[in-house]
Amino acid sequence: MLDDGPGPTPQILINHATRKLSARHPGVDVRARRAFVAGYWARIALDTDTPYRPADPIPPLKYYYWVVLKCPAFEGAALFRDRVDFGRAIENDVDNCIYEAFPSFTEVEIFCCGAKARSQIGNMEKATLRFLSDGEPSLIIWRPSQDLRKVGTLPATFAVPLMSRSGGLLFAVPSGLLDENVLLDAYGAEAKTVLGLKDPDEIPEWNAEEGLISSLSACHPQTSL
Repeated sequence: MLDDGPGPTPQILINHATRKLSARHPGVDVRARRAFVAGYWARIALDTDTPYRPADPIPPLKYYYWVVLKCPAFEGAALFRDRVDFGRAIENDVDNCIYEAFPSFTEVEIFCCGAKARSQIGNMEKATLRFLSDGEPSLIIWRPSQDLRKVGTLPATFAVPLMSRSGGLLFAVPSGLLDENVLLDAYGAEAKTVLGLKDPDEIPEWNAEEGLISSLSACHPQTSL
C-alpha cells in the first residue's frame, strides 16, 4: 500500500551494503537506506505517472553514478558514469525524468531493488554503449570463459559493440583470441548461444586502425560482459 511507505530496508540489502561499502561516515545503514527509499518512491512515481523529486545528497560523499529510470528522450532505463553525458540526456525535459545519483554501484543496485527494477541493471549498462551501427563505437572489455579462449591467450580482451540485439548485443573481438574448434562448433548456432558466425552483410562496415584488428569474430546477444 502507498500509505505504508517503503518499510524497513531488507536485511539482505543491508548485508550486501555492509560487504561492499565503507563503514566510514555517514555509515553503511544511512547509505543503504537512502538508496532503498529513493527506489521505492521512484517506483511509485513510475506506477502513478507523477513527478519525482530526487533524494537529498549526503555530504561529503562524491557521486559517480547517475541512474535514469524514465526519460522522454529515450526508452528504458540508463546508467551514466559521466555527469556531462547524464546532463545532456535529461536536459530537454528534466521535470518528466526519474533519476538518482549515487556514490557507488552498490547503491545503484539497492536503488533498483527498491524500485523493483533489479533486472534492468544489465540493460542500463547496455544503454550507455555506442554501437558501430550508430557511428563511432565504444570500446569495451570482454572476459570470455576459459573454454572459449585459445590456450595461452589473456583472460580479457577489447571488444567493439556492433549493434543492439533483442536480449543483448552483437560485438566483435580480435581474431586469434577464440579457439578455432569452438568457432567451428558455433557455425550456424542458435542466437541464444554466446558465439556465432554472422552474415557479413548484417555487420556495419568498420575500418580499424592498422594492426588493431585483423579480422572480426562476431558474438551473439545475451552475453555477459
